[in-house]
Amino acid sequence: MALPAHAESRRRNLAAVLRLLHERGPLRQVEISDTVAVSRGTGISLIEELLDLGLLVDATPTARGTRGRPSPLIVASEDVVAVAAEIAADTARVDLVTLGGSIQVAESLPIAPSALGPEKTLRRVVSAVSDLLAARPALRVAGVAVAVHGAVDSQRRIVFAPNLGWEGADLAPIDALLRDALPRQAIRPVVVGNDADLGALGEQRRGAGRDYADFLYLSAERGIGGGLVAGGAVVLGSNGLAGEVGHLKVAGATSPCGCGQRGCWETEIGTAALSRKAPATSSDVLLARAQSGDHWAVDVVEDVATWLGYGLGLLIPVLQPGAVVLGGHLARIAALAPSAVDRAIHETCPPRLAMGVTIVPRRRGPASPRIGAAARPRRPRRAHPPAPGGAPAGPGCCSRSRWPRSSRRSTTPS
Repeated sequence: MALPAHAESRRRNLAAVLRLLHERGPLRQVEISDTVAVSRGTGISLIEELLDLGLLVDATPTARGTRGRPSPLIVASEDVVAVAAEIAADTARVDLVTLGGSIQVAESLPIAPSALGPEKTLRRVVSAVSDLLAARPALRVAGVAVAVHGAVDSQRRIVFAPNLGWEGADLAPIDALLRDALPRQAIRPVVVGNDADLGALGEQRRGAGRDYADFLYLSAERGIGGGLVAGGAVVLGSNGLAGEVGHLKVAGATSPCGCGQRGCWETEIGTAALSRKAPATSSDVLLARAQSGDHWAVDVVEDVATWLGYGLGLLIPVLQPGAVVLGGHLARIAALAPSAVDRAIHETCPPRLAMGVTIVPRRRGPASPRIGAAARPRRPRRAHPPAPGGAPAGPGCCSRSRWPRSSRRSTTPS
């Protein structure tokens, strides 16, 4: 049943206030009203409701010797957190992220999910969440989200994860595990998403993507994932699986891929490719040697940079992003060999179609997917019924529409 128009409008305004403070930090009450484009009276009412819910705090300093009280300074509560977990092939992490977007605590789990399997991994993640919150009883959980290194459909089922190896795994049981482990917390259904999509959201909200309405985010570990942002929204495609750019076929590539095919882009630029091109040398050592001028390491880096440019040259004409945001080792590769990347882009893509596209490193580092995950579940709890279909609304929601017919392109420089 749809909300009445006034209730839906108020819910959206409450979400807009939360999102504003999440992205921009402390603001005066009058600034919030003006930015959300509501009257001062409505702004005060929205803020008071969120203060009553404990989601916001009035941090106005007490002024002495002055007349009148300044417009209240409103901040997001540090006692309300989103739980953000990340599950990769070889690692797993759990963070507690405040409404203001800062990571209050982070824990790495000494497990390899690809070997441990989905059921045991989920239990270890839930156990870590329970321990972190037990040590901090004053915290209230606004939501839980998990970034998975694989393609996840709308039913929270992993449908493609050649590196993680969990194809077909159903992650919905994590809801029951959390309810059992956290009986005093009111936990909504867990949001589960692809790490690259959530990394793009993290960079769009609090990182390099803030300057662009349209950009492509590349995550880089064993494989390569892509997150697409158009018109300011993360685009998941009609089935939620958009962005699997690591399996783009690049001319000249012939190496076997974990997906079962050959010639995928990630076989030339992922960490597995670095291991193959520089055996017995870690990626950090390889990049450090290249930075110091070691000729052998420089050659390897330029080779990877060339393949990076070839793939980007295929994507840029199709997507026309304002920027490409590089994560992981790809940012360091591009910084060490920018000419190789540019040459390869222009060999693959007509130069005029690549004009104005900026290549930048992500600003939030490895935490980008978890910051994006933490943004997904947040919306105020209030007396209104949930949105139609129970879909998450307000701050952090990704669009499930196809690429918009038109998009606003930011002209703000990086």
